[in-house]
Amino acid sequence: MLRLRFVLAFLCLFFGQPANPQTVGTGAVSGQVAGEDGRALRAVVWLQSPIAGKGFQRPTGLDGSFGFEQVPPGRYTLCLGVPAAQAQSAGRPFLDACAWGTPPASVQVAAGSSVSGVRLTAVSGVAVVVQLNDPEGALPVAGDLVPFGPQLQVVFRAADRMVNFPRLASKNALGSTYTITLPADTPLTLAVTLPHGKVLDASGNAVQGEIPVQVPKGATPAPIVLTVHKN
Repeated sequence: MLRLRFVLAFLCLFFGQPANPQTVGTGAVSGQVAGEDGRALRAVVWLQSPIAGKGFQRPTGLDGSFGFEQVPPGRYTLCLGVPAAQAQSAGRPFLDACAWGTPPASVQVAAGSSVSGVRLTAVSGVAVVVQLNDPEGALPVAGDLVPFGPQLQVVFRAADRMVNFPRLASKNALGSTYTITLPADTPLTLAVTLPHGKVLDASGNAVQGEIPVQVPKGATPAPIVLTVHKN
């Protein structure tokens, strides 16, 4: 399932509304979000029960604190999303732990119990840019910035084959750019699909299948440049 949490996260940050109201329980979970350096961070925290299918999300306070009340009994995983503005540098935004399947904590909630002091650490990732040069106007005129749709797909996959797509897109004189935060030192693949066109690499060769991508920790990667042409 594609996780369109990026938009939901910022809706919660601005409006403070929980998503997908669930059955009322009597448990509670609370804690704080911080960076690897211990700095408190504002974020959105998700409390999820994969087995029961329950899910809650809350924005933190300015001090990184969060709390969930009326939680039904069960085991839950917690993951978080941190706005790019919280990053210490533009090239090192925080990784979306929910999207990459690396929840930092799990808790067991019993009826009427309170789990407190949960500390969630936001891990920095690496900003990677995909540049799609479009000299022939092969990209769809309408919605050509959408990275996952019927006319264009720009997706990354990890070993679990979960699909993740760039959250930021923009136009430039050459075509379109797509930016995503990737986990460092992790084997990934990039697939660019254009049903009514073809994709070439920087050497002008047709791209066959998926492109291996692995960014070393601390590196500042050059953009991945591809060119799209009409069939």
